[in-house]
Amino acid sequence: MIDHCIAQICLEKDTRLIIRPESGSFPHIYRAGLSVYWDEAGSFLFTVVDDKKKLLECYKRIEKAVREEYGSALRITERTVWTNISAEGKKKISYNEL
Repeated sequence: MIDHCIAQICLEKDTRLIIRPESGSFPHIYRAGLSVYWDEAGSFLFTVVDDKKKLLECYKRIEKAVREEYGSALRITERTVWTNISAEGKKKISYNEL
């Protein structure tokens, strides 16, 4: 399994969770059937966030799609930049990594 370090995790306008990997490309991620998509121009994965309280579920959905479609894992590192994510959301997502 190939690990892809996450450069950024961003909640965009409370509507999309964006995960920007440091490297890699995932143009066929939609085939996982989990409502996860790849933005080629921006080089990021994203999914629609229906409820900010379900941020962890959205993160897990992206993580699962990458694992199932590409056999790869996403990894949060000390270099990961968090944008528009509350301290509580960051804590939930980070603890999910353990």
